[in-house]
Amino acid sequence: MFKQLLFVHWKGVKIGLLPFVLAAFGLPLMAVQGITPNPEMGASSTIQGAQMLYNLQVWVPFFPLLATLTGVTVALTAWNWDHRGEHVYPLSLPVARWQYVLMKMGAGAALLLIPFGAVWFGNLLATASLEIPEGLRAYPTAVAVRFLLTSLVMYALLFAMGAGTMRTAVWIIVGFLVVTVAGGALADFLTEAFFPNFGSFNLMEWVVQKSLEWPGPFEVVTGSWMLIDV
Repeated sequence: MFKQLLFVHWKGVKIGLLPFVLAAFGLPLMAVQGITPNPEMGASSTIQGAQMLYNLQVWVPFFPLLATLTGVTVALTAWNWDHRGEHVYPLSLPVARWQYVLMKMGAGAALLLIPFGAVWFGNLLATASLEIPEGLRAYPTAVAVRFLLTSLVMYALLFAMGAGTMRTAVWIIVGFLVVTVAGGALADFLTEAFFPNFGSFNLMEWVVQKSLEWPGPFEVVTGSWMLIDV
């Protein structure tokens, strides 16, 4: 059954996934375009390395953005067939619901290996085309693995939300925002009324910080995406 679910998901996502696969392969190559030693700087590897890192930093935000969009695209197409049939067919299958969901989720995760392979191959070609100054190292595999992990995290998040109806997803998002905002207002009130010396506490800022720092679920997005670094 896993093969059938994989085929159905691929059939529904292949057109939308193809641009992201091409972008994943081409982004590393675009990032290293024009990065060549400048004769006017002399033979100093330190200066050349600093200039290389400066040029690569411009492209760093595009890697997690592309990984996020890839994971979201695969997740949003995972439940299309089920929603169209109002979940009648999967409920009629001789397997437990949780088994069906796990196989469906695994099929989408398997499809994410395609853009992972594209960005990995692109990273290898991009770093191989450069003469890396002394003191710097290339990290094509590390960036590719971070790309895969980021897309998997975003895929899992949207996959879980997409399992229900669009109304359910909207209620989840609205509920999270209401709890966060209301909790922040309540924390400010309690701090000013009962603990004035404690200092202000911003719940939204705390949630975002804990989510983006280890062991938060989105730490993989904010880590190092440099193809070449010290």
